[in-house]
Amino acid sequence: MQIERHAEIPSGEWDTAVEDSDDTWMFHTTRWIEMTARVWPLENRYFLAREGERMLGGFPLQIAPGGRRPWIRPRAYSIKMGTGGPFVIREVSPKTRK
Repeated sequence: MQIERHAEIPSGEWDTAVEDSDDTWMFHTTRWIEMTARVWPLENRYFLAREGERMLGGFPLQIAPGGRRPWIRPRAYSIKMGTGGPFVIREVSPKTRK
């Protein structure tokens, strides 16, 4: 299994995996993630778990930049507006899920 990090991912691939998982809901979709990044000044990152070419799961991450003041640090959210988190598709073994 490989773990990959992407700033962008084809929405069809991500959303297909989101639909094939019992761990997800609307906050995991690229439509929601991209919309929140436009509303708030966020950078999106996608962590993917793959086996060969097949996407087994993922983790969305949104990063809010720090402010002009040095004490305001960048912050990372799974999803800024909603609840996200890691997910895996249904067709994985219990061992792979762990």
